[in-house]
Amino acid sequence: MIDISTAIKEEFKKLDTLLLSINVNMKIFPEGKLKIKKVNNKFYYYHILDDSTVKFIPKKDIELAKVLCKKSYYEKLKKIINKQMNYLKYFPFRYNYKNIENVYNNLAPERKALINPIEPSLEQFIMEWKNKYFTPLSFRKEEKQFITNNKELVRSKSEKILADLFSSYNLIYKYECPLFLDKYDPIYPDFTFICPYTKREIYWEHFGMMDNPEYAIKAIEKIRYYAKHEILLGDRLFVSFETIKKPLDVDTVKKTIKRFLVCSH
Repeated sequence: MIDISTAIKEEFKKLDTLLLSINVNMKIFPEGKLKIKKVNNKFYYYHILDDSTVKFIPKKDIELAKVLCKKSYYEKLKKIINKQMNYLKYFPFRYNYKNIENVYNNLAPERKALINPIEPSLEQFIMEWKNKYFTPLSFRKEEKQFITNNKELVRSKSEKILADLFSSYNLIYKYECPLFLDKYDPIYPDFTFICPYTKREIYWEHFGMMDNPEYAIKAIEKIRYYAKHEILLGDRLFVSFETIKKPLDVDTVKKTIKRFLVCSH
């Protein structure tokens, strides 16, 4: 995983980009604000220009209502983003992206119906990533299969242990999702995660036969292949090992999850 200072810089940059987009839009929004009245379970929209000027917005001009609604949303959003950016600068422990998401979440339903959030929530982003279709490696008939708590098939008992540990920490992952690092054939990381803040994928490889010299050499080659493509150990790549005499170290796996993966979700 990236270090905390880098994560803060990336998050600050992301908010700065959002703020720039908001400021650009604020310059072109029309004057006034939107008022919504509910009468007999129907909503009616009004353009408030000042205390004495109120204009009804007919259905044919619904786009005006949407723009005015967005203007109000962006005004609230701008204040919260500025506040959260100050937190990132001076009090990072107080930063909470949920406060930005909640500007939209706390809108009245009739206003939500007019506009979309400035960007998907973190949960939406993760689930869209998770649900994106991919073709995993197929199982050969002679291969053993183990069923995880998520009802997925994996290739070893240790991979089942890992998958179940990830699930116990509420980590969303993909099993053997193809990764294209060059123009040749893809590789298939055992587990792939996504950091919703940086939008970067993180990979976990388990090497289960390190007492086999040929296997160990291939494991080293694979780690070097990742590094060649800027996917470095302890940053975006994590690994676990075992041999016949030295099984998977579950305690170390848990420590790694807590330190590097849980904080990224």
